Amino acid sequence: MNLLQGASDDQVALIGCLVALVGSVGMMYLSFFVGPAARKQRPNQPSDATIKQMPMRPAESPRERAA
Repeated sequence: MNLLQGASDDQVALIGCLVALVGSVGMMYLSFFVGPAARKQRPNQPSDATIKQMPMRPAESPRERAA
């Protein structure tokens, strides 16, 4: 802690920012392994990211267009 006693205010602020940056990166790293990305999805349930396709409408015949 002798380093902080001889440091100027700007240097202490810079060290504090670096400590906060390293701490936030560490929390992001841990949250990846604890959060929903780490949980395996069941194979029967589609994920939210999949696009659900609607069934196509049958083509109209020329008779139906005239009516």
